[in-house]
Amino acid sequence: MGERHFVIIVLLFALFSIPSCGVFKNDKANIPEEDQAVEQTVPAPPPTPEPIGELKKGIWGNARAQFHVSNDGARLNVGCSAGVVPSPIELDQEVMFEVPGTYRRREAIFWGHVDDDMLRLIVSYVSDPERHIILDMDFGVTEWPVRCR
Repeated sequence: MGERHFVIIVLLFALFSIPSCGVFKNDKANIPEEDQAVEQTVPAPPPTPEPIGELKKGIWGNARAQFHVSNDGARLNVGCSAGVVPSPIELDQEVMFEVPGTYRRREAIFWGHVDDDMLRLIVSYVSDPERHIILDMDFGVTEWPVRCR
Protein backbone atom coordinates (compact mmCIF):
# COMPACT_ATOMS: atom_id res chain seq x y z
CA MET A 1 0.00 0.00 0.00
CA GLY A 2 1.96 3.00 -1.10
CA GLU A 3 5.47 3.75 -2.24
CA ARG A 4 7.20 2.13 0.73
CA HIS A 5 5.55 -1.25 0.10
CA PHE A 6 6.12 -1.00 -3.66
CA VAL A 7 9.86 -0.41 -3.14
CA ILE A 8 10.10 -3.36 -0.74
CA ILE A 9 8.34 -5.65 -3.22
CA VAL A 10 10.59 -4.54 -6.10
CA LEU A 11 13.73 -5.06 -3.99
CA LEU A 12 12.61 -8.52 -2.90
CA PHE A 13 11.76 -9.46 -6.48
CA ALA A 14 15.17 -8.25 -7.67
CA LEU A 15 16.94 -10.06 -4.84
CA PHE A 16 15.34 -13.43 -5.56
CA SER A 17 15.44 -13.21 -9.35
CA ILE A 18 19.24 -12.68 -9.63
CA PRO A 19 20.68 -15.60 -11.61
CA SER A 20 22.90 -17.90 -9.59
CA CYS A 21 25.51 -18.38 -12.37
CA GLY A 22 25.21 -22.15 -12.15
CA VAL A 23 25.96 -22.34 -8.42
CA PHE A 24 23.34 -24.05 -6.31
CA LYS A 25 22.00 -22.07 -3.34
CA ASN A 26 23.61 -24.41 -0.79
CA ASP A 27 26.82 -25.02 -2.74
CA LYS A 28 29.23 -22.52 -1.14
CA ALA A 29 32.34 -24.46 -2.16
CA ASN A 30 32.42 -22.68 -5.54
CA ILE A 31 31.76 -19.19 -4.13
CA PRO A 32 34.81 -17.07 -3.28
CA GLU A 33 35.05 -16.28 0.44
CA GLU A 34 34.57 -12.51 -0.05
CA ASP A 35 31.31 -13.17 -1.93
CA GLN A 36 30.09 -15.43 0.86
CA ALA A 37 30.54 -12.58 3.33
CA VAL A 38 28.52 -10.24 1.08
CA GLU A 39 25.84 -12.89 0.74
CA GLN A 40 25.48 -13.07 4.52
CA THR A 41 25.21 -9.29 4.99
CA VAL A 42 22.15 -8.71 2.80
CA PRO A 43 19.88 -6.63 5.04
CA ALA A 44 16.35 -7.76 5.76
CA PRO A 45 13.57 -5.48 4.55
CA PRO A 46 12.46 -2.94 7.15
CA PRO A 47 9.56 -4.15 9.27
CA THR A 48 6.13 -2.71 8.67
CA PRO A 49 5.48 -0.22 11.46
CA GLU A 50 3.15 -1.57 14.12
CA PRO A 51 0.02 0.52 14.63
CA ILE A 52 -0.13 2.40 17.93
CA GLY A 53 -3.82 3.24 17.78
CA GLU A 54 -6.46 4.77 15.59
CA LEU A 55 -7.04 8.33 14.45
CA LYS A 56 -9.24 10.17 16.93
CA LYS A 57 -12.90 9.76 16.02
CA GLY A 58 -14.98 12.86 15.44
CA ILE A 59 -14.75 15.84 13.13
CA TRP A 60 -11.45 17.29 11.95
CA GLY A 61 -11.90 20.47 9.94
CA ASN A 62 -11.08 23.95 8.81
CA ALA A 63 -12.93 26.75 7.01
CA ARG A 64 -13.18 24.81 3.74
CA ALA A 65 -13.19 21.10 4.61
CA GLN A 66 -14.30 18.48 7.11
CA PHE A 67 -12.99 14.98 7.74
CA HIS A 68 -15.54 12.86 9.66
CA VAL A 69 -13.73 9.92 11.31
CA SER A 70 -15.74 6.98 12.66
CA ASN A 71 -15.17 3.34 13.67
CA ASP A 72 -15.74 2.30 10.03
CA GLY A 73 -13.45 4.80 8.29
CA ALA A 74 -13.90 8.42 7.29
CA ARG A 75 -15.67 10.86 4.96
CA LEU A 76 -14.03 13.96 3.54
CA ASN A 77 -16.03 16.98 2.35
CA VAL A 78 -14.21 19.77 0.54
CA GLY A 79 -16.74 22.16 -1.00
CA CYS A 80 -18.51 20.13 -3.71
CA SER A 81 -15.95 17.31 -3.60
CA ALA A 82 -16.21 14.22 -1.45
CA GLY A 83 -13.92 11.40 -0.42
CA VAL A 84 -14.28 8.14 1.48
CA VAL A 85 -11.89 5.97 3.49
CA PRO A 86 -13.72 2.63 3.86
CA SER A 87 -11.70 1.23 6.78
CA PRO A 88 -10.47 2.36 10.21
CA ILE A 89 -7.45 4.66 10.14
CA GLU A 90 -4.55 3.29 12.18
CA LEU A 91 -1.61 5.45 13.26
CA ASP A 92 1.97 4.18 13.20
CA GLN A 93 4.70 5.02 15.73
CA GLU A 94 5.37 8.31 13.96
CA VAL A 95 1.69 9.23 14.42
CA MET A 96 1.15 8.99 10.67
CA PHE A 97 -1.17 7.02 8.43
CA GLU A 98 -1.48 5.99 4.78
CA VAL A 99 -4.79 4.47 3.69
CA PRO A 100 -6.55 3.82 0.38
CA GLY A 101 -9.87 5.38 -0.42
CA THR A 102 -11.65 7.40 -3.08
CA TYR A 103 -11.78 11.13 -3.75
CA ARG A 104 -14.12 12.56 -6.36
CA ARG A 105 -14.97 8.94 -7.33
CA ARG A 106 -11.36 8.12 -8.21
CA GLU A 107 -8.94 5.84 -6.37
CA ALA A 108 -6.90 7.88 -3.94
CA ILE A 109 -4.40 7.60 -1.12
CA PHE A 110 -4.98 9.50 2.11
CA TRP A 111 -1.81 10.36 4.04
CA GLY A 112 -1.87 12.09 7.38
CA HIS A 113 0.23 13.24 10.30
CA VAL A 114 -1.25 14.07 13.70
CA ASP A 115 0.21 16.53 16.19
CA ASP A 116 -2.07 16.67 19.26
CA ASP A 117 -5.37 18.05 17.90
CA MET A 118 -3.95 19.10 14.53
CA LEU A 119 -4.02 16.95 11.41
CA ARG A 120 -2.24 17.51 8.12
CA LEU A 121 -4.13 15.49 5.51
CA ILE A 122 -2.81 14.93 1.99
CA VAL A 123 -5.02 13.28 -0.61
CA SER A 124 -3.64 12.26 -4.00
CA TYR A 125 -5.00 10.25 -6.90
CA VAL A 126 -3.46 6.82 -7.44
CA SER A 127 -3.42 7.43 -11.21
CA ASP A 128 -1.90 10.92 -10.89
CA PRO A 129 0.09 11.33 -7.62
CA GLU A 130 1.25 14.82 -8.65
CA ARG A 131 -2.37 16.02 -8.28
CA HIS A 132 -3.09 16.34 -4.60
CA ILE A 133 -4.66 18.51 -1.96
CA ILE A 134 -3.15 19.42 1.40
CA LEU A 135 -5.48 20.23 4.27
CA ASP A 136 -4.45 21.40 7.74
CA MET A 137 -7.31 20.60 10.13
CA ASP A 138 -8.14 20.92 13.81
CA PHE A 139 -10.06 18.38 15.87
CA GLY A 140 -13.52 19.26 17.13
CA VAL A 141 -14.49 21.79 14.47
CA THR A 142 -18.27 22.12 14.42
CA GLU A 143 -18.56 24.92 11.88
CA TRP A 144 -19.57 23.68 8.44
CA PRO A 145 -17.42 24.77 5.51
CA VAL A 146 -18.96 26.66 2.63
CA ARG A 147 -21.07 24.24 0.60
CA CYS A 148 -21.31 24.18 -3.15
CA ARG A 149 -24.51 25.40 -4.75
